[in-house]
Amino acid sequence: MVLEHNPFSPELKEYWDRVVWSFDALLKPDTSSEIAIRNLIDYAITLMLVMHPHNYSDHFGRRETLSEKNVQKALAYIESNSHLPSHRPMSQPISDVARSSSQRVL
Repeated sequence: MVLEHNPFSPELKEYWDRVVWSFDALLKPDTSSEIAIRNLIDYAITLMLVMHPHNYSDHFGRRETLSEKNVQKALAYIESNSHLPSHRPMSQPISDVARSSSQRVL
C-alpha cells in the first residue's frame, strides 16, 4: 500500500491525535496492556485504510451486495464442512467459502 502524500483531513487528524494520545497513555509501564496496544494498532491501520487516500482506495470504496443465492451457497458450504476440525476460528479459509458462493475476496 502506498499512501498519497497529502495532509490528513481535519476529521482524520482528530482521530489520529486520539490514537497518538492513547499510545502515549498505553506505553507507560503502569498502564501497559499488550491486548490494548494490539487493538490500537489495528485501529490505527484501519483509520489509514479507510480515511486516507492510497493506491487501494478504489477497492475500499466499492460496495458489493451479496445475493440471497450466494449467501445460501456460502452457508451450505460452511455447514457441509462443519465436521472438519475447528482448532481455528473457522476451519476453512474465507477464500474457500467465497469461491464456493461465487464471491471474490480482496
